[in-house]
Amino acid sequence: MTEEIISYSALSIGKKHGATHWGQAKETLCELRNHIRRYNRRECDILIYAHYSSESGIPSECVEQHWNVKPNQDFTNHTQEYDK
Repeated sequence: MTEEIISYSALSIGKKHGATHWGQAKETLCELRNHIRRYNRRECDILIYAHYSSESGIPSECVEQHWNVKPNQDFTNHTQEYDK
């Protein structure tokens, strides 16, 4: 049985003080990137995770890493094998 991606979420890590924030999960990677671009207001590193359906819970995997992201940076032109 293959695991299906059911959602994506992002962890942002602030560059100035190292504050972390988990954003609300989104159904598609495109939707998540648009959300980050719209609401990111500080320079940070961003790790994007895919969450899979599984009989043993919801395992996750880091699928993208973005370093030194500036506020309002565009993620919409980035393509990767995990896009839905």
